Amino acid sequence: MKIQASPWSNLQSPATRLQTLANDTLHVDKVRWGLNEEGKPPDWTGRFSDATLDPGAVKNVYIGVKPFAPTALAAHTTLIFEMDEKHPISNAQGQKDPALVLSMEARLRQGEDYSMKETLKGTYPVVYQLQTWTDLVQKSTRREALQQIRYKLDLNAQQKEQLLRNTLKKACSPYPSERYNLLTHSCHTAVIDLVNSVQPEEKQIERWVLPHVYNPMALLPSVGDVLFAGHDWLTQDNRLLVPPDERLHPQTAQGPSRWEKVGRSMSGSVAWKPFCALSGACAGAALGSTLNSILPGPLGMALGGVLGSALTLSLGESVRRRSHTDYVPAGQFLPN
Repeated sequence: MKIQASPWSNLQSPATRLQTLANDTLHVDKVRWGLNEEGKPPDWTGRFSDATLDPGAVKNVYIGVKPFAPTALAAHTTLIFEMDEKHPISNAQGQKDPALVLSMEARLRQGEDYSMKETLKGTYPVVYQLQTWTDLVQKSTRREALQQIRYKLDLNAQQKEQLLRNTLKKACSPYPSERYNLLTHSCHTAVIDLVNSVQPEEKQIERWVLPHVYNPMALLPSVGDVLFAGHDWLTQDNRLLVPPDERLHPQTAQGPSRWEKVGRSMSGSVAWKPFCALSGACAGAALGSTLNSILPGPLGMALGGVLGSALTLSLGESVRRRSHTDYVPAGQFLPN
């Protein structure tokens, strides 16, 4: 007797029917426009509709990051397309939203829990879920009581439009053989591949550094900003952080920690870069001394100096980027 599979999660639905309309706007079906907050948060369901948008009206593109436990390792990465104020995305019901979001996810059955371990076995198919910015904030900060962070990408108008077109094409194309893999085919790698598609070759991120050797920096979404900044993908703008909605989660932190304040004060000083450079020189000398006992001639000292300096400068830039954060309450993006 054949056992009937459980229905797919009512939070996920693959996008369909990408069309170009007469005025060169794009139309797509099965975009999630928010959650029905009925019952407990795990029981909330998605509201799906169509979406119409002008690909030439992309104002900014952001990489979204939603940290979750263990936060040193884990996060969910998304791609966020903010439209200009005169051209928001809209649907057949007359709703409007400032941005469209792509979230590549492991597709789950109703009631099924996501398991990192299971992704390594190829258990889950994938879904390239389209949703609105308001929906993303609602799901992250209300249903899941998590932070939603975004980093602005440094792209020109042509790149922004092409990235949106590439993203919609991917979301609406068949992908029956794709399986979610925590290491090599995840939310994080999907965003890397899409942004790579509009970057010049010298700024592209290589996910495989050698055959069968994966780029370790491309593994962890939690340090994605370090990787992106290292390839000149990000602007110098402060990152935006939306804390858990305090109306539903009143005990959650709504502003910077003491250490963030210290980091902001230090990294905002004119002495910060010279301090990082000096620290890099010291770290390079120490690392070079260690490598010198392994590698021949002056190669160890030279390699150690380069690596130590690069790592220290990268760490210093990461401290500056993460401590210079604009905290915006979830209520600013959500209906009352």
